[in-house]
Amino acid sequence: MRIAVVGAEGAIDGASLAAADINAAGGINGRPIELVAVPELSGSSARDAIATAERLADDRGILAVVGHSGSSRSLAASQVYNARRVPQVAPNTSTPLYTRAGAYSFRLVAGDAHQAEFIAGHLGTLEPRPRVALVYSNDDYGRALHGALRRTLKTRGVTLTYESPFVELESFAGRVNDVVAAIAASAPDVLIWAGRPQELALARASLASALPRLTVLGTDAVGRFHTSSNAAQRQGDMMVSYVDTESPDAAFKSVRTRFEALHGAQFVDLAALSYDAVGVLAAALRAGATSRESIVRHLAGDAMRADGYAGITGRITFDVNGDAPPRYTLFTLRNDSLIRVVP
Repeated sequence: MRIAVVGAEGAIDGASLAAADINAAGGINGRPIELVAVPELSGSSARDAIATAERLADDRGILAVVGHSGSSRSLAASQVYNARRVPQVAPNTSTPLYTRAGAYSFRLVAGDAHQAEFIAGHLGTLEPRPRVALVYSNDDYGRALHGALRRTLKTRGVTLTYESPFVELESFAGRVNDVVAAIAASAPDVLIWAGRPQELALARASLASALPRLTVLGTDAVGRFHTSSNAAQRQGDMMVSYVDTESPDAAFKSVRTRFEALHGAQFVDLAALSYDAVGVLAAALRAGATSRESIVRHLAGDAMRADGYAGITGRITFDVNGDAPPRYTLFTLRNDSLIRVVP
C-alpha cells in the first residue's frame, strides 16, 4: 500500500515517522504501508509541482498523495490530481482558492481568512491599538493573506501604516536596506511578516536597530523560531502556528521527542501535520478503502465530517469542501523559549 509524500524535508520526515509508527503497530490490516518520498526544494515552481503530480498520477500503485508544501505548489498540483482522480491531502495549504480545487483535494488547515481573523482579533484587543506595518511574499499565499488581513485589521480598528509585497530568495537580499528604511519611516509598533523566515532573518537585525521597540508577528509561513538566529533582536517577537508545538499531550510529546532525536531538528507544524496526514490516509485504508476512488469516498464521508480522525495535532474533520476547521496558536519568544500567548 503506497502513499507518496511531496514536500520539504520536515514534511517528509514527519510523514516517514508516521509510516514507521503505523508499520510497527502492525501496518494496514497486517500489510505494511510504503511511503514514496519526493523532496521539494524551496525554490521549486508551480510548473515543477505539476510535473511531479503528473508523474505520481501515472503510477497506479500510488493510492494517494500527501503534499505539496506551500500554497502555490499545492494548488497547482491539485489541478492534476483532480483531473487524474488522485486523492490529495495537503498538510499546510491555506490559499482560499484551494477550497474550490476539487473533490479529490483535502487539507488539514483552514483558509487564510481565518488566520487573518485570528491575528486581527489579537491585535484588536491591545490598548492602545498598535500601528501595524504589513509585509508579504508576492505569491498566492502572501497576496491572499494580505487581502484578508487588510480587511480584518480595519474592522478591528487597527491602523495599517505600511503595506508592501516582497520577492523571495536572492532578489530580496539586495533590497534589505530599502525595505527596512521604508518600514521604519512608517513608525509601526508591530510588523506582520507574511512570508518565509529566511528573508525575515536577513532584515531582523537592521529592523531592531532602526526600531528598537518593534514587535514582529510572523504568520504561519515563518515557522517555528530558531532561537540561535538573531536571538537578542527577536525576544518578544510573536509567531502563529497551526499546531500547538508545545502541547503537553502525551501522544504529541512522544512523537515530538522521537522526531527531534531522529532528525536533530525542531518539530515544526509542517512535520506534525504531515504525520497526521499519513494517519488520516492510513485510517481510510484500515476502513477498507483500497483504491483511489474509495479513499476519496471515505475522506468525504459522514464519518470524517462528524467524528473525524484523532491525530496528534487534534481531531481532524473535513467539511463539504475538504477543508479543516480553523485552529491556531500564537507564541512569543521569551528568554529563548516559546511561550503560548493565545489560546
